[in-house]
Amino acid sequence: MVVQPRRRNGRELRAKGGQLFDELIPPKIKKLLWDHHKKIESIQYFSTEPFIPWEMVHLKNPNGKFPREEKFLGQMGLVRWLHNIPWPPQALPIRQGKAFGIVPRYPAGSGYELPETKKELAFLKTTFEAKRAVAQENTLMAMIEEPGHFDLLHFAGHGLSTGNDIANSQLMLEGPTENGSWIPTYLSATTIEQFCDLRNEDGARPMVVLNACQVGRTGYQLTEIGGFSYAFLKGGAGAFVSSLWSVGDAPART
Repeated sequence: MVVQPRRRNGRELRAKGGQLFDELIPPKIKKLLWDHHKKIESIQYFSTEPFIPWEMVHLKNPNGKFPREEKFLGQMGLVRWLHNIPWPPQALPIRQGKAFGIVPRYPAGSGYELPETKKELAFLKTTFEAKRAVAQENTLMAMIEEPGHFDLLHFAGHGLSTGNDIANSQLMLEGPTENGSWIPTYLSATTIEQFCDLRNEDGARPMVVLNACQVGRTGYQLTEIGGFSYAFLKGGAGAFVSSLWSVGDAPART
């Protein structure tokens, strides 16, 4: 007999978030968050650990019942930032001709096709007049090795990241076909960290979006935190947007 895993319902997920709130938040901050929760529009969290799902922490009255409405910190505008990285800018201008979409064309029948990314690219073109950049390593590296190439860089494709090997987090790009077989190429977080330089002389700091499974994760390297977020922010990005978990094709586009 095969036992199917049971899906968590909304009450269970909120209960887990409440437990995280109980265990992680100091009493004084619990009271401040609850007393002002109707006024809070954003929460900025500085972290040196890569494992706690802060977005899932659920706000509640420290001395009362669990609230009827959902109050996950992720819904209340929680964003993360890193220590030893310059303070994020208040504005992120996207100038004409400075927005690029990188959407790999994975071959039909490869098992890697992502039909929804075509709609994502169309949205970028309509909203930001974005240009399509070739999804190859040399093209991407040329864009990040010297500042001024872009204000918005948006990748939509496959990614892979594990907390216990964060240095080898990868984006799946396009690749050659040899002897009838398609061979994908990959770009790692370590390569980007070592070569990324996005600091414009005029102070502009671009936005980077990696719409791919798991590549928003961070993890411990030998002596510091690593991953794509650290690589791009250390290299001068003003904001980094990505996914901490796996996500399907249609939800990713939405």
